[in-house]
Amino acid sequence: MQMLEAIFCDVDGTLTGHATKPVDTEIRNHIRVLQKKGVKFGTATSHEFNGKIIKKFSKYYKLDFMVLENGSVIYLREKNGSYSKLRSYEKENKQKLQHLRSLQKYFLRNSKKIKTSDFILTHKGFYKIFYMEKIYLTVHFKKASFLIRTLSSNDDITPVIRILENECCRNKLDLKFIEPSKEFVEIGIANKAEGVKYLADHLDIPLKNVCAIGDADNDIEMLKLVGLPACPADVSKKIKDIINKKHGIIASKNEYLGTRQILRRIAQFKVEVLAGELKPPEIGGEY
Repeated sequence: MQMLEAIFCDVDGTLTGHATKPVDTEIRNHIRVLQKKGVKFGTATSHEFNGKIIKKFSKYYKLDFMVLENGSVIYLREKNGSYSKLRSYEKENKQKLQHLRSLQKYFLRNSKKIKTSDFILTHKGFYKIFYMEKIYLTVHFKKASFLIRTLSSNDDITPVIRILENECCRNKLDLKFIEPSKEFVEIGIANKAEGVKYLADHLDIPLKNVCAIGDADNDIEMLKLVGLPACPADVSKKIKDIINKKHGIIASKNEYLGTRQILRRIAQFKVEVLAGELKPPEIGGEY
């Protein structure tokens, strides 16, 4: 009999709200119920291990695992409550890291750094401001990726993305362009689906027995990969179509309130009936 064995949940807009980062007592209670039934629960996110959000959430929700930096880094919770690193691209794939550094250097050579203290103050020192293709950009350099946003919602960074994509093509740089849009792109060495598959293989969990909860384009590959995809209500039609095609769960509420609904519904049923063709009719579609 097929069983639900693990749940991977995005953070921004799913486990939390976009504007604030609340922890939720009801979500924690549902996680506890599922963990007692043998279902592992953790995150799949672009956040870093040492970030305030992950530190707060890992402690409050007692996450069993954390797939971080879009799948490039994975942590597992030990019996004593501490976390040990299972996967790191720093050791596993130095070539992709070299590709990333090469593209970052190309970006720095072809853009102008803006030294305006107001910008640095606004972004608390984590972001640097650049000017490229007549567009002001905020750039956050991480270990396994770098994140580019427009400074103004009126700007369109598509030309910048095209330039960086062409540079990757010319030099055969094996990198992921995650969630590209007119306002945002993250360029990294992995995506969430790769991290989910890596951890599922390590834990010997079939992907058909995995649930994933996500709300954005950088979750799409992960949602396609698992047996039970789910999302809050405030997602694109593209994501809803993917989830409906796989008979997954679409909540009626937005953000973490939708995730609360999803976990409540899953916790109410026996985990044996939640995977593959054995899902009860009430689980599929919107509710």
